[in-house]
Amino acid sequence: MEDRLNSLISELLTAVGEMEKITSLPINEFYSSLTNRFSLRYSVSLSVESAFDIAVIILEKCFNEMVDGYKDAFDKLYAHGIITKEVSEGLKKISAMRNIIVHRYWTVDDIRIYNECKEWIIKTLREFIDEVKSFECNP
Repeated sequence: MEDRLNSLISELLTAVGEMEKITSLPINEFYSSLTNRFSLRYSVSLSVESAFDIAVIILEKCFNEMVDGYKDAFDKLYAHGIITKEVSEGLKKISAMRNIIVHRYWTVDDIRIYNECKEWIIKTLREFIDEVKSFECNP
């Protein structure tokens, strides 16, 4: 379990690093590059999927619980005291953004993604990583 968790945390850190790199660009430079916009979209999507996979592993191995989607996984991590309410709520919002990106429910707003990454998404993901790393499983 530990190897898989470490691999997923590393994957999540890579996605967060990419978000930080892209959002350090001036907004006009970010927006004028399709590569930057697609990379940020992918990094957001990958980060949610990595966080979800981390949640699934912890909940299955440590609590013998199954989950029913992103919201359920993050709610259960909060219920077990693994992550804070703020991080759980933030992850659910990022999951909703991921669904917009992946399923293209309506036009993707790259400026909104850029701004929200700068304002709170990166911070939330870093807090999630810290909280998960400090959790010790006693199955």
